[in-house]
Amino acid sequence: MTPEEISSLVIETIHQVIADSGRKVDQVSPDDPLREKLGLDSLDLAVVVVRMQQETGLDPFRRQRQSIHNVENLVRAYQEELTTV
Repeated sequence: MTPEEISSLVIETIHQVIADSGRKVDQVSPDDPLREKLGLDSLDLAVVVVRMQQETGLDPFRRQRQSIHNVENLVRAYQEELTTV
């Protein structure tokens, strides 16, 4: 999986989790804050992480990381994990 594919998958997964919860979002952008703009709570983020792990086999949270505040932080965490596998 390429870094670009990871980025697309993260954004697609976030969009799907939001839609599954009955909320509407027109677009998910890399600089969108996860909580403030997209309305993701800790359970939503956990669902994103589980779905990403199922799709990619990657778990960037198995090691301690900085806080994830926006979409780009999450994408970068998965891209970094991809390079260490």
